[in-house]
Formats: sequence, structure tokens, C-alpha cells
Amino acid sequence: RFGWTCVSEVKMVKGDLVEAAVDTYLKGVEEGEEINVEEVAKAFRSVLGERAKSKKREDGKVGGKTRVLIMGCFDIMHSGHYNAIRQAKCLGDVLVAGIHSDEDIAREKGPVVMKDKEREELVKGCKWVDEVITGVPYSPLTEAFLDKHRIDFCVHGDDLPINTDGSSMYGQVIAANRCKIIKRTEGVSTTDLVGRILLLSRAHHDHRTATSQSKVQLLPTMRRLTEFKGDRNKALDKASRVVFIGGDFDLFHVGHLRALERAKQEGDYLLVGVYDDMTVNKVKQFAFPVMSLHERVLNVLSCDCVDDVVVGAPMEISPSMVTTLNISVVCSSSTTVCVRQDEDMSAFDPAKVTPSEEALGGAAFKWIDLPSEEALYTGDVIDRILDNAGTYYARNAKRKPIEDSYMQNRKYVKEL
Repeated sequence: RFGWTCVSEVKMVKGDLVEAAVDTYLKGVEEGEEINVEEVAKAFRSVLGERAKSKKREDGKVGGKTRVLIMGCFDIMHSGHYNAIRQAKCLGDVLVAGIHSDEDIAREKGPVVMKDKEREELVKGCKWVDEVITGVPYSPLTEAFLDKHRIDFCVHGDDLPINTDGSSMYGQVIAANRCKIIKRTEGVSTTDLVGRILLLSRAHHDHRTATSQSKVQLLPTMRRLTEFKGDRNKALDKASRVVFIGGDFDLFHVGHLRALERAKQEGDYLLVGVYDDMTVNKVKQFAFPVMSLHERVLNVLSCDCVDDVVVGAPMEISPSMVTTLNISVVCSSSTTVCVRQDEDMSAFDPAKVTPSEEALGGAAFKWIDLPSEEALYTGDVIDRILDNAGTYYARNAKRKPIEDSYMQNRKYVKEL
């Protein structure tokens, strides 16, 4: 049919389409082996089919833009989640985040800490996310799913997950060349954060040792911090009304996000002060904060409403700080204020943290009242874990060999 008799002759053939088909065919044959004409024809059909599907995806792009999918549980959002989302956005024009349901996560990994709506709201509040799909099945990702949502390809860290039945969640799309691998962020995971809370240890505050669960620390390079900061055109001196709000923002949750969004409404530039570990521990005591300063800073910088962060900000506002940062309004709320962990926030008196007129140095003060359904507190998140301590101990024990295997076998992956 083609005039070829053996593999060596096939290798002489040139031409883009023919060469692609030949490469497909040659994967399963040995040098000198006789040509199987039907297999060559099958290879041609396969390549032609892939070209047709690729063209269809190109033609179906909205405004010619590349659409990228990142999926996850996004439970207790942390800098690892946010860094994966940031890297995924670097690979395309429109980033779609797919979120698994409470039920699917419970079946595959154990109970969630944050509920469906809480996880959805936090993902929507991330500055790199353009669209959100909820209730994404925790099952093998298929090309049909990508095509349904007009996705060009998906993205995952280099720790690809395996389902409880032993199947690979991404095997099908990897085989179809529609999955790109990015760097997993070191030293932080939901499993590790849950472990820190269960242990109630200060180990994660000691930068001379690894964190309580992980054998690797978060390494916040200046490049990563700069990438999280993003748009440098948003300059403080260009703002007409700078709003400042301070807090520890530990175990970043929707209560924090709602307060930040409300604060942003008071001006056109939101500056967030994140207190250092020693300051937070002095007030809250025990093993707080659960997240380190840099982990908390990266979380806050990921929010769409935040323009910049003061790293290790003082807890008390001062006229000098107001002048230096051109602050017009100082905000606070029950979900962001740093007080003892056992404080009853439902009956918290704002007068306890209202700065004096002298301290405000001409700036206004605004106490943000959040509706009860939006007023989630860090203590609530911790209680959810401690109330189900036995279940989370078991889940972490099950995850440990998986994490250990990843750490032992991981290779260098370039961070985008």
C-alpha cells in the first residue's frame, strides 16, 4: 500500500503529518521488523483524529483565549493552593478552578474542614481565578469533561493523586497530552496544617527545624513574594483613599475574606497589616499562630481585593504609620482582630480595639460588622478539627506514607 517493507524505510519518510503518524506507529515495533500496513493506516487515522480535535478546540476558544483548568478540594486554603493557582494562570488566559464536593472528598480523603460554600467563596476571591466550577466529580478526569467546559488543558502539581480504587485521576488527560505539570509548593499542605492543630506544638514557629508534619519548610523566596504581589502599577502614591486593616489572618478563611472585601469598599487601595509570629503568640499564646508569617502573608496577597501587605505590621496604629503609608481609614472587625484564642467573639466589644484620635493621626476609624452567617472565626475552624480529632488522626496516618513516598522520589520542577 505504501511501498515500505521495513521500519528502516519508514524512518526515511518526511513530512509533518506522515512523520507524526510514523512516530506513533514506531512506538510499538523493533528495528528491521516487517511493516504492518493496517497498523500504519491506524496510526494515520489516530493522528488525523487528534489534529481534528485540536483544531476544533482552537476554533471553539472564546476570543481565541487559552482556557486552563485546575481542580482541587481547596480545604483550609494555604500558600500551596494559591501558588498552584498562580502558576496555572501563567499557562493560559482564562483560569477555571474546579472544586470537589464535600461528599466526594469525604469518600476519597476523609471529612472536609471547610464546607462547600466556604471553599467556593475563597476560591472565587482569589485574584488569579476567572471562573469556578463546583461539584466537580472526584473521579478520573476525562477529555469529555474538558471539552464540555471548553478547556484546552488541565494543570496539577508534581504530586499526582491516585483514587481509592487505585486509578489515576489524570491518566486519561495525560495520555491525551492535555495535562501540564507544575511545581508543588514545599512545606505546606492541608494535612500538615491539620497535624499542627492536633499536636498543638510550637515546632512550626522554629525556623531552625522543619514543620510539625512536613520534613521540608516553606521557602519564601523574594521572587515568589514578588510574583504574589503582582501588579506593580498599583502604587500607594496614586491612591486617593488608602484603607488599612491589620490582623493575624491565621488559617485564612471566608470570615477574613469578607472583612477584607468590606474594608476595600471604604477606599480605592487596601493595605493589610499581617502581625509577626512572636506578636501573635504573645497575644493568643498556646501554639498560635498555626501558620507562619510568610504563609499568612502569601495567603492575604492572593486576595483580589488586597493591593499590598505590611509584613510584620505593628498591632497598634500610630500617627507616624498613618503619615508614612498615607492612610485615610483604619478598619477592624471581629474576624480579623487579634485577641486571646478563648475570647468570646460573639460578644466582643469593639471599644477594646478602637484607636484613640491621637493614635489615628487624622485618619478615620471604621468597625466592620459582618452578618452572623459570614462571621467565621479561626477558633471555629480549629474546633471543627478538634471535634473530629480521631478521624483526622486516622486520615493523617493514612496520608503519611503517600507524603513520604512523594518526598523520597520527587525531582526538581521549575516554578513558574
